[in-house]
Amino acid sequence: KLNEALRNATFLSRVDKTANDGAFRFAHTSLQEFFLSEYLLRALRDDAPERWAMRVPSRETLDFLGQSLAETGGRQELATMARWFRGDNQAVNTDILAYRWQASWKGWPQVDLPVLFVDEGATSETIAPGEKVLLGGNVWRVLEVKEKAGTALLLSERVVAYRAYHAEFTEITWEKCTLRDWLNHDFVRSLPADFADLIVETPNENVDNPTYGTSGGRSTRDKVFLLSLEEVERYSTNSKASRVATRHDGDTWWWWLRSPGGGGSLAALVSYDGTVYDFGDNVTDAAGGVRPALTIRIPRS
Repeated sequence: KLNEALRNATFLSRVDKTANDGAFRFAHTSLQEFFLSEYLLRALRDDAPERWAMRVPSRETLDFLGQSLAETGGRQELATMARWFRGDNQAVNTDILAYRWQASWKGWPQVDLPVLFVDEGATSETIAPGEKVLLGGNVWRVLEVKEKAGTALLLSERVVAYRAYHAEFTEITWEKCTLRDWLNHDFVRSLPADFADLIVETPNENVDNPTYGTSGGRSTRDKVFLLSLEEVERYSTNSKASRVATRHDGDTWWWWLRSPGGGGSLAALVSYDGTVYDFGDNVTDAAGGVRPALTIRIPRS
């Protein structure tokens, strides 16, 4: 009786495989998106940032949220977003940035964030290391700016994939590993065209492991790459907290570096808590987080 009532008198439809499963879903995705926007709005009013630690909501969901904020002006909720953004939860920050972008496009109440949007006038004179950039639906941290060249080195704020460093357990260097091939082909092709057009090749030295002497192989030129042991130390100013990466759900995760580990079949990594492990892990570990780095052209003013 209850299942029949839910099917006939609500916005739900059955999706179960047998009559006894009792599984339902929203009859239309717009209903799900509306209720998700209400969930996000309630989280703002309850000051519960952990509820925003999810995959980036759809544009329709963000539109519903924008409409709700427009009805009241959203002053308190927008201030809450701005305060949350100063925290370290990258999944929450990404969702806030997604709302900021959608609000700018559709005219909803906007949250004032310390972040630059390349398509909104950021230049090589205004962008600076430590700032965040929204590109291709992902948040990127600015590591270095070269004003004369008009370029900026970016690192993804969060893990974007989980992949082995190399498909086979063998001695391998960054030049020949399958992860480099994936980043410079499949990953680049997955980016929006306007973003991919900004990427310039970066010349990379692949030095030997400083502790174990493992060969780093030949130098490479990469559109997308991983940081090296030396680079992760340089750009994080030796701060463990600044090296912590998160997944889409806000949980911390470890991530690969391109440098070799304690042997030819090992690659260096950064652990869940930001500790750098130069001994590394087996190159075939498919749970390895991928945190891409790349160089983009920044328009000059």
